[in-house]
Amino acid sequence: MDRGLAEHATIYNYTLLKKLTVPPLYASLSIGLLLAAALYTILRHGLAGLAAVLAGAVLVPLLQAALTKAMLRWLHGYRAVPWGWMFVYPWLGYLPAAYIRVSRLFFLQLHLLVAGAALLAVLYIWLPAYWFGMMAAIHLWLLAPRLVLLWKLHGVAEQGMVKLAGREIALYRS
Repeated sequence: MDRGLAEHATIYNYTLLKKLTVPPLYASLSIGLLLAAALYTILRHGLAGLAAVLAGAVLVPLLQAALTKAMLRWLHGYRAVPWGWMFVYPWLGYLPAAYIRVSRLFFLQLHLLVAGAALLAVLYIWLPAYWFGMMAAIHLWLLAPRLVLLWKLHGVAEQGMVKLAGREIALYRS
């Protein structure tokens, strides 16, 4: 190895502190609850209910991604942590694809909850009640498990690094 390169090499050493996995039963119950709400909306309002369910399933994750990108840009500037789309419950949506500080991710998800709720509150005037209800349900359904898992890890090591993978979240100390 080149001597100059060896002097400037960085070695990352992470120690696993805690790993949380979402039990399949919890995931099934949560998905079942959202499907029941969607089915109720469709049966109660017909095609308009189906439109509300489909619009909520598409628009809410896209709005959450747009809000996340805006918060990352305005609150944190451009950071080196790559973000991308994940499609495994509870990590559905636009999330970090690498290690990120648990406090930063918790902060972003909490602000996403508030900003999304505020945006829905503004749209409440123009949306029918069942559209508003479906979008609010999807918004909460996407964020609630993330916030619960992050809250459980937040007390362990506030400055720890988390890595999202599959149905689990792992907390590391750097």
